[in-house]
Amino acid sequence: MILSTHFVFGMAVASQTDSRLLMPALSLASHFLLDRIPHWEYLDNAKQIKNNFHLVFLDLLSPTIVSCLFFYWGWINFETLFWLNLGGFFAILPDGIVFLRYITKSKNIWLKKFFNFHRKNHTLVDLNKYWGIITQVFIIFLSVGLIFIAKNIGMG
Repeated sequence: MILSTHFVFGMAVASQTDSRLLMPALSLASHFLLDRIPHWEYLDNAKQIKNNFHLVFLDLLSPTIVSCLFFYWGWINFETLFWLNLGGFFAILPDGIVFLRYITKSKNIWLKKFFNFHRKNHTLVDLNKYWGIITQVFIIFLSVGLIFIAKNIGMG
């Protein structure tokens, strides 16, 4: 999955719970759940990441910018903005740990074990670009819908 899909789904998870203990765990778990769904990724190795860092940055920043616009337009308050983005952060954290291993070429045993766990958790079915994008757009729209109907942002 692309980072935006993970981030927005993590935001949706955060919108559905007020628990300070449960939300980080559920948002983190959502990453691995989404990775089990057949999908398409635009980057798959360290060289691609380094050569397309601008795409990674845009992919990472897009949901945060949109949520800040929601705050600016008065659709959510600052506390909700923070909570939603925290859920998004926990949802992309596994990819951040994998990225850390990529860029440091670390031999750290814990990073290596996590990297292997993350790789094994991915689906073995890669969709073509068209269906992969459709799948992720669907997940993003579903997630945004969950955010908007959540009672804790006053829109449901």
